[in-house]
Amino acid sequence: MALHRGFGFPFNLNGSLVQTDEALIDSSVLQIIGTAPRERVRRPEFGADLPGVVFRLNDSADAAKHLLAYRITEAIERWDTRLRVTSVSFHESPQSIDEGEIASEVRMVIVATGEEKTARFALRKGVNPTQ
Repeated sequence: MALHRGFGFPFNLNGSLVQTDEALIDSSVLQIIGTAPRERVRRPEFGADLPGVVFRLNDSADAAKHLLAYRITEAIERWDTRLRVTSVSFHESPQSIDEGEIASEVRMVIVATGEEKTARFALRKGVNPTQ
């Protein structure tokens, strides 16, 4: 039996409307990370303020990575209480930073089961995160 059931993100009429457990958590994390504050009218504080930080990667990469990790952790733990973030890491080459892209890996634990989960996505200047 599934612990969690709900509509996936992005909403899709071509596939299954209802997702369970792992797929639902994946879509939740992507939705949280991909939403900028003030983007939602009825919940303006929802999301993580990542695009502004990604723009700072060229100026001070280490400081920007710490700020990105903090904002990712804070947003996921605030908006999806099923998860606890254990680590956030970034992988990039000098060329990818010059192009305004950084690969991110977020390790989490599903609170109800203790199961470990990893989400990977790319952050790009001015673009919502992608898996």
